[in-house]
Amino acid sequence: MQTAAHKLASWGGRDTSSGIEPLGNTAENVDDTVRRLVVERSHDLVTLCDPSGAIVYASPSWGALGWEPADVAGTPILELIHPDDEGVAIAAWERVAAGTDLDALTLRIRRANGTFAWFEVNGSSVRDDAGELRFMLGTARDVSEREELRSRLRDLDAVYRFADAVAGARALDEVLDAALDALLEATGADRASVLLCDDDGVMRFRGWRRLSEEYRASTDGHSPWAPDETDPQPVLVAEVATAGLDRELEQAVTREGIAALAAIPLIRRDRLLGRLTLYRDSPHAWTEREVLLARTIANHLPSVTERTQAQHALTESREQLATILRTVEEGITVTTADRRLLFANEASARQFGKESVDELLADPAGGWEARFELFDLDGKALRSEDLPTHSAFAGVESSTVIRRVDRETGEERWLAVRANPVFGEAGPVELVVNVVRDITDETVASRDRLRSDEQLRFLARASELLVASLDWEHTLAAIADLAVPELAGYLVIDLLDENDEVHWVVAVHADPEKTELVRDLRIGYPPTLPTHPIQVALRTGETQLLPDLQSSVDAMAHDAKHARAIREIANTSGIVAPLIARGRTLGAISLGTVGDQRRFDESDREMASELARRISLALDNSRLFAETQERAHAAEALEYVADGVFLVDELGIVRLWNPIAAISLRRLPAEAVGRPVAELIADWPSLRARIPVASDPDAGPSRPETLPVDVLGEERWLSISAVRFPGGTVYAFRDMTDERAVEQLKTDFVSTVSHELRTPLAAIYGAAMTLRRRDVSLEEPQRDRLLDVISSESDRLARIVNDILWASRLESGRMSIAIERCDAAGIAAEVADISRSRLPPEIELVVSAPGGLPPVAADPDKLRQIITNLLDNAVKYSPDGGRVELEVARSGGRVRFHISDEGLGIPPAEQDRIFEKFFRLDPNLTRGVGGTGLGLYISRELVTRMNGRIWVVSDGRTGSSFFLELPIA
Repeated sequence: MQTAAHKLASWGGRDTSSGIEPLGNTAENVDDTVRRLVVERSHDLVTLCDPSGAIVYASPSWGALGWEPADVAGTPILELIHPDDEGVAIAAWERVAAGTDLDALTLRIRRANGTFAWFEVNGSSVRDDAGELRFMLGTARDVSEREELRSRLRDLDAVYRFADAVAGARALDEVLDAALDALLEATGADRASVLLCDDDGVMRFRGWRRLSEEYRASTDGHSPWAPDETDPQPVLVAEVATAGLDRELEQAVTREGIAALAAIPLIRRDRLLGRLTLYRDSPHAWTEREVLLARTIANHLPSVTERTQAQHALTESREQLATILRTVEEGITVTTADRRLLFANEASARQFGKESVDELLADPAGGWEARFELFDLDGKALRSEDLPTHSAFAGVESSTVIRRVDRETGEERWLAVRANPVFGEAGPVELVVNVVRDITDETVASRDRLRSDEQLRFLARASELLVASLDWEHTLAAIADLAVPELAGYLVIDLLDENDEVHWVVAVHADPEKTELVRDLRIGYPPTLPTHPIQVALRTGETQLLPDLQSSVDAMAHDAKHARAIREIANTSGIVAPLIARGRTLGAISLGTVGDQRRFDESDREMASELARRISLALDNSRLFAETQERAHAAEALEYVADGVFLVDELGIVRLWNPIAAISLRRLPAEAVGRPVAELIADWPSLRARIPVASDPDAGPSRPETLPVDVLGEERWLSISAVRFPGGTVYAFRDMTDERAVEQLKTDFVSTVSHELRTPLAAIYGAAMTLRRRDVSLEEPQRDRLLDVISSESDRLARIVNDILWASRLESGRMSIAIERCDAAGIAAEVADISRSRLPPEIELVVSAPGGLPPVAADPDKLRQIITNLLDNAVKYSPDGGRVELEVARSGGRVRFHISDEGLGIPPAEQDRIFEKFFRLDPNLTRGVGGTGLGLYISRELVTRMNGRIWVVSDGRTGSSFFLELPIA
């Protein structure tokens, strides 16, 4: 036979007239009895090849593949083997030719129709008396169904691990990496990539495996679909050389060494977002399974729950903000970088003389240039470049007061304008928020009544300060600095607290030395006398004018010392104006003149009242903003709290339904809000009557009641309570279904352990009492049997106690793991030898492990415990006896332990739960076989701590197979 280096190039065969007889003189070498048994009774393929690899005999079972035995005679066996399996087939042939029998090699054999089936092949050599190789004898068993199941399990495992990675991922790149790893492992592809569309719709590489920088640069931006394609389908290229690709693209792909590729679209709401691409280094016909797996993962990538929730929260916040903005007097607009109005409130529409917001937004010029002339305070004409909006797009916050004249009617309006830039993530300004307050009435009235332009400018600058910030403390301090000494020589602002007590927040005097005196007097002598002008202003809501303040000192002073201090401040006149917003008195502002300043008169009363009104509005806006933020934070918090919360109004209509309520009660917020709660929760009237309700929100929640709730046919246990308030009732609950199930399992566990302990204890007690009896003469065999009972039941009792202790240590975190290099085969053999000592006679335990197995990274004691648990389970659930196999083999970068039995099996519906603590199969399904329900839980926890995997495969009828994988050391 030629070497593998020649890839059996000389394999051939001689034509023969019958597939039943070997070629040449080989017929006499085949024993008639063997021929009869193999040919007539075996469903396996039986094949005899000559040393060149040509088939000289094929059994009738080849007919199951559509071949006539005579048709395959003379055919090189390599032509019937899948090209991907050619290498392992040649290597196996050489081993058999060298004298080593082939055991259970899995490969694909071609059917007559060109498709392939999976077979498990065994082979041996046939030699003459001189030891020369005459024939190769092979038998093959069809394992297509088994391999298909394994393939599906690999696919499911890949999808599950990808889903776990998505659930724990904090960034998009982590999700993309998990998708690529899952696809490579499950499909066997040589390379993979994911491309996402940028803002211009161009596909860019975001993740890849084993692709060069040169290849990515040359193919970046390429898409097999048009950007507006409504239903893009996967593009499968089995062979690049014959696919007719674009020349430049084909050259780039060929230089990279790619021979086949598959592009899978990423679609979200009928929009193409990108693609997944798999690559093969040799021509490859992409299977339906590979495409389905890739599409399954591709369908998950665009769905990012956090982004959806954030968008939903943002939408709600925008709606709440829009509601607030509709009620304010200021005109608010948002302008885009291309000078287009993106948002406007109703006040802004009125300011521009529009009938509605929609009409204003439809005006391409924003309503400025075409209709109005603009002037500054000095009468200088303003261009669009001079406006605060233009400065804001340059990144500078700006504000001013302008005079606007209608070109058609000549109407004149005064506006306080402020513009704030909003920067994008990349840095440049994307939006500008404009706040416009119509101050015409105030300005005209002030201009008519105030004595000088200085007062007008003061009010304008005060307005700028008041609209510039929501930080009222900073704003009021700035107002004081502006007013003293330009408008007055003395300014104090007092605010009322929750108990309606007056506290000063700003106190300034033109003489810095007297500023401290003013503040000390406010602290030592608060203005609490009923005759004090501040109290009068607060009580009446009217501005108080004191033309001669010194004559009013006695009405303000608590005592003579206080009166002397007031006179020391040396105010000549004063004004006290109440701060009132929306009917609520907030405090008062006190102004005084000193020295040579002009004393206040009736005209100044109007000015002070207007200043007080603007300060009141600023304070009220600040308070409203704080309340809005608080409510927004509260609403946002409801999105993330661990409890389900829903609000039902007085008519029984749901007004709020947070995400946890949606998950637990299986109703989306969009589906629940606005509908009667009785339509959403089964038997609501009866359930509501049992829910404890607190009538006073300030009293705190009532003690919750745990109740069963029917959720779409499934019973869920909710710990629920409620609080009633004027707008309805808020229900808060926590889903206790899993906790209740755990408690039930614990209860069942106590009962089970009691039973499991009682059984060996009863046997030990009975045997011991029998041995102690003096009135019964026991033969030596009887005594030995009783002692065996005591020994075996004591061992059983010790195992039960050990399981409980192991579970307790695992749960408390006190279980230490000492990972080291371990001999996997040696540990398996050691555990098997110990297990054989207590095997029932009807059980056969077989251990197999190839030579040269690498060591595993594990805790040897814990590994022994795991294998012992799995072998004990295999024996326990084989009441009719049978064969238990322990196989140790290498699987990639891990060592796999495979424990199989021929027992009762595990129902598929229960296989996801058997590793849970306290879980046991239904005794009706296991012929009463009992246990504590801890063995597999302990095994899973130990395997996880040693960075391994454990799973089960069973059809529920013909035994079970447990698999344990640990990393190679």
